[in-house]
Amino acid sequence: MKFKGILTDQLCMKDFYSIVATFARLSKRAVFNIKKDSLCISNIGIGMNANPTAWSEIGHEHFFAQFNMKGVDEQFDEIWLTFYPEQLAIALNMLKTHFVKVIVVKLTNKQFPCLSIDIEMVSKIHNKLFNK
Repeated sequence: MKFKGILTDQLCMKDFYSIVATFARLSKRAVFNIKKDSLCISNIGIGMNANPTAWSEIGHEHFFAQFNMKGVDEQFDEIWLTFYPEQLAIALNMLKTHFVKVIVVKLTNKQFPCLSIDIEMVSKIHNKLFNK
């Protein structure tokens, strides 16, 4: 399984953060369903009736400058990943105060599959040069 999505548009980054922050307020755990054409986020219900109460489908052509996904095989060509939206929101929180150039969201395999976030920020010196 492989997944890599790159966000370069500032408005899309802020929208992505808003979606993740909303799910962080709704529940402690959520699920990413990564498909060839979209990234779906849904919360995990509580109790016996564990149906999701909210979901969001993010089309890759609108949000991501680059979107590569490969499932296990052609029959199972999607990735399901449970995550803690509060932790992801904390990682993306710097969008509020810093100028972020690129966000790379990718699936990595450390000891188990996990979602990695690489954030490239513009330095203050670089930002001052472009704002003159």
